[in-house]
Amino acid sequence: MPREPYERCSQVVFEAWLKPICEKNPLITTFFGRKFEQLNEEPDGVTSVLTDITTGETIQVRSQYVVACDGAGSRVRRSSGMKITGGPV
Repeated sequence: MPREPYERCSQVVFEAWLKPICEKNPLITTFFGRKFEQLNEEPDGVTSVLTDITTGETIQVRSQYVVACDGAGSRVRRSSGMKITGGPV
């Protein structure tokens, strides 16, 4: 929890601001409407398995990195075997 109220930002507000910026950047590929299932770490990168939430189609995405910014119950973190250290502030 942030120490000061002004440090908090609703995900709805933050995503509404950040999404168009990411979509305009040619160096960023976005996958909205997809559910992360698992990742496989390899010496030269990562393969993530995603499912389209509308069609159920599964796709694999290769990347150099994956960032686990999906909350306390992070599927990305669990899939990579990372543990949470520490506790609430």
